[in-house]
Parts: sequence; structure tokens; C-alpha cells
Amino acid sequence: MHPFHDLRTKNPNAYEKELQKTNPGYAERRRQYQKDYLKEKSSSHEFRWKANERAKAYFRRKRELIIWLLGSKCRSCSFIDKRALQIDHVYGGGNQVGRQQGASYYKEILESIERGENKYQLLCANCNWIKRVEQKECYKRIRTTKRGKEVEKQ
Repeated sequence: MHPFHDLRTKNPNAYEKELQKTNPGYAERRRQYQKDYLKEKSSSHEFRWKANERAKAYFRRKRELIIWLLGSKCRSCSFIDKRALQIDHVYGGGNQVGRQQGASYYKEILESIERGENKYQLLCANCNWIKRVEQKECYKRIRTTKRGKEVEKQ
């Protein structure tokens, strides 16, 4: 039996740390192996396609979880088709936040829901656009002037 068998099965991170302690140069060899492996595989079309599919599936699962946590229907009209439901910021300004956070956008939404902040709601596409027009969210653009002052432009 392997000397770190219990560590390897119970806590993989502790197993890696123990290997690094007992084997000098292990971390560097592992990094080099991973680098070579990715260099070889990333050039193949199939590898990139599979990685893309995994990323899509990950974001699809996160989105479905958020929809489920927010009640699975439009807050205004009770529309239930997931394809047309959109995650909306209750107080507006969601397009700027999404651009700033990038890939961690869904993670931030999930953490906010867990904290109970009520910053997000589900709206169908029609209700979301109606809200944006009524609250003039789609016309707001913030730009910075040469003097460094922020000016809201309509």
C-alpha cells in the first residue's frame, strides 16, 4: 500500500503538499509536465472543443441553479420558460457589474443570494426590457471627462 494512501483518498491537497515536502523538485517537475501536456493537447481541435463544451456546461449549471434559487418564474408576470428568463439587478446597473466581473459573475450572484441581499430577481425578457425603459436603465452611460469628472450622459 502507498505510504500516503489515506492522505490521497481523504484530502488530495494534503497529499500534494506531502509529496512536495518529501520529493525535492516535485513541484517543478509537475509544472513542467502540465505545461508540456497542455502545449501538446491545446493545439488539437478536439481538446479545445471539449474544453469549450465543459465551460458551457459549467455556466449552464450555474445559471440553472440561480434560476431555481430565485423561484423559477418571472417576478412580474409569472412566466416560467427558462429560455426567456433573465437575471436582473433589482436596483439596475447590472451591465456594468457583469463586464467588471467577467467569468465570476454567476459566482457573485450565488454568493449574494446566499447572503440574502435580494439584489437580484428573475424577469422574463419582455418584463426586463419594460423595466429598463421605464427606469431609463438602457440610456445611462457614464463617461469620464478630460478633467476626471464623471458625467452621466443620456
